[in-house]
This record gives sequence, C-alpha cells and structure tokens, in this order.
Amino acid sequence: MTSQTAGEWKGDLDANTSQGSFIINGPVLSEFIGKLKPTESTNQFQFVDGENVWVFKVGDDSLVSYTLSKREG
Repeated sequence: MTSQTAGEWKGDLDANTSQGSFIINGPVLSEFIGKLKPTESTNQFQFVDGENVWVFKVGDDSLVSYTLSKREG
C-alpha cells in the first residue's frame, strides 16, 4: 500500500487560527486518526495542545478538513 498527501491551508497567524484540508491515504490515515480523540460527531476528531484545539473531519474519500482555534474559557 502507498500513502499520498496533498493539501491546502489558510489562516491568521496573529490570531493563531487556521483551516484547510489534506488527503491522506492508506495506513497513514489510520495511524493519524489513532493519535486523535474522537468527538461526539461521526468521523470528527480533535487534538488539544495547550490553548490550541485542532478539529479534524475525515471524509469517505480520505479528505481531512481541519480547523485550529483557541480553547474557550
């Protein structure tokens, strides 16, 4: 099996926000998801690092959309 990645990104570095998407295939996708925490939504996962919260939505076509935002509170 092979894996491929391609993506796009846009963000505001001053506000530390970002959004974008990328394609990740094969066992690399499973490994990536394994490092994330599932949310209550189907095929949605999150990763928290300090005040930063990354939310990833995984599509059936291996397209992963993400947003980065600050933790509320």
